[in-house]
Amino acid sequence: MPARCELTLDLRHPELAQLTALEREARRLADSSPCAAGIVDLYRQDPVRFDSELVAAAGATVGGGEPLISGPLHDSAALAQAGIPTVMLFTSSIDGISHARAEDTREPDLVAGIEALGAFVTRLLG
Repeated sequence: MPARCELTLDLRHPELAQLTALEREARRLADSSPCAAGIVDLYRQDPVRFDSELVAAAGATVGGGEPLISGPLHDSAALAQAGIPTVMLFTSSIDGISHARAEDTREPDLVAGIEALGAFVTRLLG
């Protein structure tokens, strides 16, 4: 029987108040657990808003839909926080695995992502 277990919980929400509420609830659950639980914050990032015009242009380029809210640390978050107009385009990862060694993307999805980037840049250049 295992004597120790480690769990990484990645909390994400586009709104800071709800993100804070999620964290509070996770801490409450850990504190009320019948098992001894310690919490170590590995990283904290408040939600970062990207440039609304660039987000709209990216959405229009790829055919619409709701923008994906990304929570992990990206260089683009630092750019946006510095006041530089920023947006990101994503492609699908196989089995949804992201930010891990096992992350990979099928070639047709890579091609679609490159084509979307080309169309987006063309749109921005007018």
